Amino acid sequence: MRLKYSKNDVTAMNEQIANLKIDIEALKGEINSYNSTIAMIEKAMAEKNQKLQTISTQMNIIEDGIFASFCRRIGVNNIRQYEGGEMRSHQGRLNKRAEFEEHCNRIRNQLDFEEQRDTMSLYHVY
Repeated sequence: MRLKYSKNDVTAMNEQIANLKIDIEALKGEINSYNSTIAMIEKAMAEKNQKLQTISTQMNIIEDGIFASFCRRIGVNNIRQYEGGEMRSHQGRLNKRAEFEEHCNRIRNQLDFEEQRDTMSLYHVY
């Protein structure tokens, strides 16, 4: 009986192995399909990036033409250089303003604390 059960187990295992091999081959086919799809998408993305770069370059040339006299007057090479400097300057002003407001809030809080403390001491005097 044990031999019969063992033979049945071996047969079942062989069938399972065959089915798994079929599944593996199917999955390999899917992987190849996905790889080719990924390659096509990457190629399309590279083409789009190239078009985007071309359009960006054209925009820069047009902007440089429009703002050429302004850039010469202020002494920068192009408008993007000016905008970058202005952005850094603006960000610096925002940071300084935030620091100043924080400092004012600390002073106000300290003042409120001191006023409350003085009020409390007045109550104790009377």
